[in-house]
Amino acid sequence: MSAQRPAVDWYIVVGEKAHPNFLRALQAEVWGAKEARLFQDAQFGFIQPGDRVHFVITPEWAGPRPAPEGFPRILLEHYQVRGREIEVEVTSPVFRAEDQVWPDDLYPWRFRFRKTAERERQFVPGLVPDAVRDAVRISHLQQGRAQPAVAGAAPPPDTARAPTAEQVETSTAPSPADFSLRDTLQRILTAYPAARREPFSGHPLAAFIRQVPQGLRLLLPREYRAYAIEASAGQGNWAGVPWIAIRNPQLAPSVQSGPYVVYLFAEGMDQVYLCLSQGVTDLIARLKRAAGRAQLARQAQTWRSRLAPQWPQIHWDDGMHLGNGNLAQDYKAATMGYLAYRRDQLPKEDVLREDLLRMLQAYRSLGDQWKDGPAPYPVAPEDPLPSEMGTPTHARESESEPPRPAPRQPFQWEAAMEQIRAIGYAVTPDMLANILISLLVRPFVILSGRSGTGKTSLARILAHLFGWDPHIVAVNPAWADPTDLFGYLSPLTQQRVAGPLEPLLRSSAPTALLCLDEFNVAKVEHYFSDFISAMDHDLPPRFWGPLETLTRLNARPEASAEPLRLPPDLLVIATMNFDDSVQSLTPRMLDRAHVIEMDLEGPDTLVVAESLRWTEVERWTPMTWPPLARIGGDVAIDPDLRRAVAERLRAAFLALAGSRGQFGHRPAQEILRYCAYGTQIPEVFGQDPDRLLDHLFDRQLVQRLLPKFHGTGAARDINALLRLLPLLDGEESPPDPLQEAPALLQRAREAGRFPRTAAKVEQLVRTFQEDGYASYW
Repeated sequence: MSAQRPAVDWYIVVGEKAHPNFLRALQAEVWGAKEARLFQDAQFGFIQPGDRVHFVITPEWAGPRPAPEGFPRILLEHYQVRGREIEVEVTSPVFRAEDQVWPDDLYPWRFRFRKTAERERQFVPGLVPDAVRDAVRISHLQQGRAQPAVAGAAPPPDTARAPTAEQVETSTAPSPADFSLRDTLQRILTAYPAARREPFSGHPLAAFIRQVPQGLRLLLPREYRAYAIEASAGQGNWAGVPWIAIRNPQLAPSVQSGPYVVYLFAEGMDQVYLCLSQGVTDLIARLKRAAGRAQLARQAQTWRSRLAPQWPQIHWDDGMHLGNGNLAQDYKAATMGYLAYRRDQLPKEDVLREDLLRMLQAYRSLGDQWKDGPAPYPVAPEDPLPSEMGTPTHARESESEPPRPAPRQPFQWEAAMEQIRAIGYAVTPDMLANILISLLVRPFVILSGRSGTGKTSLARILAHLFGWDPHIVAVNPAWADPTDLFGYLSPLTQQRVAGPLEPLLRSSAPTALLCLDEFNVAKVEHYFSDFISAMDHDLPPRFWGPLETLTRLNARPEASAEPLRLPPDLLVIATMNFDDSVQSLTPRMLDRAHVIEMDLEGPDTLVVAESLRWTEVERWTPMTWPPLARIGGDVAIDPDLRRAVAERLRAAFLALAGSRGQFGHRPAQEILRYCAYGTQIPEVFGQDPDRLLDHLFDRQLVQRLLPKFHGTGAARDINALLRLLPLLDGEESPPDPLQEAPALLQRAREAGRFPRTAAKVEQLVRTFQEDGYASYW
């Protein structure tokens, strides 16, 4: 190699069409092109021995929304992809040869290489340098032309050597140089004010903030690798104070309690604070806001007096200003020490990293005292009892009684409705009862509807209403298998890479709610497959059986000593939209869920006055779950009700037999249980007792059986739907229902027993006749 320039890192995108050739290239250790200029740059000349080439294999859009129009021909600031990166060391100059290596063409201009590393990588802002993303983008646009990335230059040629085995292994993981803490903080401070005026669901900035822990983990020294890292821009709505937290799970089981290091962004986005703080949620929920905030401030002052002499570079006072909101004031009261950074005066990258290391060292010092020292939180006799968050680990272990659960009030339908309406959320008693009974029968519910109809907000409201531990996860379009949810064990570093479900799997709460936002932007059958297989494992009373990926992670010797697990009572709510950008759901998936449409039922349910008052929600006292006594044991189903439901189920079975709507024992049993719960509360559904059963059965037909007809183009399926209407009413079905569709639909509307089913069948028939396939949504 010529000594006139240092070694260079090049990026080459290998598309779908070129992928088979690349697999052959890996075997032959040679890559080729039709023209020499594809391996040449005006500044650096040709690819040379000692250079590194990074092949990016079939990159996919990594943003939270479908790829923008024109992708990949978009500006660098919007470009973000993920793909497998294979790194090679070039071992020959570019040369010309005429032998046939690839079956489809000659590709005479070539260079030889030796593979050194392979990894999955996300090329998104903040996680990799802009120079690298731009090189990938240009190669993507120019169909695989080699592009240099100056920021990733290799060592000079006189020091370049073949990598050792240890170097090859460690090079497969991203390095700290791949992540810029300064760029990350700057982007959030700059973009957040405008972003929070836009819809939260699927927003690129919210997705970026959730991805920050992946990059931030690269900066942690080895002794902090077991720490959990989480980030949040809000749950369903933009947070007033977004945050990025680093915690020792042994000290802080979640960000709701215990001490941790956290970046807190001021409400005005003029500053960000690196803080040593403590969880506020659990304590304030127990003591109420005023008493809880006062207790947090006392606890913070106690720790300041202990830590300040050791770490004089950190501000140990209450002088930070996050804003005037309740959470901003809670966070301020909870903060022990901090370092402040103004948006227009962010320090250099090395200073930010030094500050983070210093704060982590202070945190570890606090942890030593937390575990070994005397009780750190003195409580005056007149003060309320502190929460578990304020009690040191050794004190908790010595107590003879378990921690007291948060106070709860008995569930009452009217009180629940009043609380929900008081915060500005429009909900009818029928709608609330339908969702709660659906969760009681089967703790997996899909809420479908147009964007902005309150699906994610409702999930948050229910979590607060019943005191469930909420975990709202935005689904990424690039997710392809369960490891995108659970994380995985790196085969090279033998360390576990956490996934978005990490806080849920570490939760100690007995009941938790997992909300998968925009459930179907990725292929559900792929990334959600473990959950699908774990449903209905016939080991009552638990609904969820063993999850294969979780079992595999816990079985490996490299896994954490504390096993990962689902909470004992896990409820899952998935929200989804239906448009041209999402993935369809398979009948196997739909057969296992209640599908509840959330579109506005009329202009009276449209809220235009103000946004939801979430501060009121935080003051709620949780109600007991479930709202009705569970069926089974001492609670039996009335025999007359069982016979009446069975009669309707048999009529539906006869109508749908042989179609994609044919059902088995599980849906039949669950429809019966749903009707049994519903008949206990006729006043909530607003139905006369003699019409209540038809009303409940009507809902179940639409939620459990009819969604499976979406997308069908078979006449037999449409005939089955039309047979359903007369058979439910005790009439005979005509030989060719499709020919008599208008008359059958008209009679069903006039009968009025199953109005939702009749309307949905009419929609499916109409779209089938107009478009050639039936559309449920």
